[in-house]
Amino acid sequence: MINQNDNKRIQYSCMVIHADPIVFKEQFFTDFENLKYLVKTANRYDFKLTINFTLSWAKNAIEDGKSEEIRAWLKFGHCFGTH
Repeated sequence: MINQNDNKRIQYSCMVIHADPIVFKEQFFTDFENLKYLVKTANRYDFKLTINFTLSWAKNAIEDGKSEEIRAWLKFGHCFGTH
């Protein structure tokens, strides 16, 4: 929705990110770094993401100790889901 008083600022928007299944463990490390960059960029522009994780993503995040870092993204208004 565009604010009629300020047509340069989008008031409401979101982007759904699908974290697809991981075939190789090494893929998780690269994909996670890319996702962190995407979240950091979204935070800079106050843009909210909905990140949908697969079971393999959730398992790898827990095994590699990333769950707290991911949970911290909630503070910036991002949402999580599954697919």
